Amino acid sequence: MALWNRRQLNGTRSHHSPQQERDNNMKTKLAGIIASVALVVGVTACSSDDAATPDSPEITVTSQWARQSHMATDMGAAYMIIESDAEDELVGASVDMSVAMMTEVHETVTVDGGMKMQEVSSIKVTPEMPIEM
Repeated sequence: MALWNRRQLNGTRSHHSPQQERDNNMKTKLAGIIASVALVVGVTACSSDDAATPDSPEITVTSQWARQSHMATDMGAAYMIIESDAEDELVGASVDMSVAMMTEVHETVTVDGGMKMQEVSSIKVTPEMPIEM
């Protein structure tokens, strides 16, 4: 997936402030992250040691959206709902290095009365329990 900002497309200087440029670039990157996570979920669900069978689970990703974190950081977050018609597992996310330096899957946990993000190695998804990220 090729991601280009307005300046790269038309070869002119942008009339946006530096903060607006960073925000626009982050939005473009986050859109790429959402697409990449959706692709990883689909590829992971379809890959196995055996050839694909008619019983392979169908994975759907809906309600995708992304946001930039606090202005002082260059991180962002992508949200979505991942559903499967059979038991499956999200085992990670990845994106091209031009989109983000790293991609991690986290869950929010309560620690000492406060909320904390914690990286996870996998998340189970079942027909009864979709993943709401």
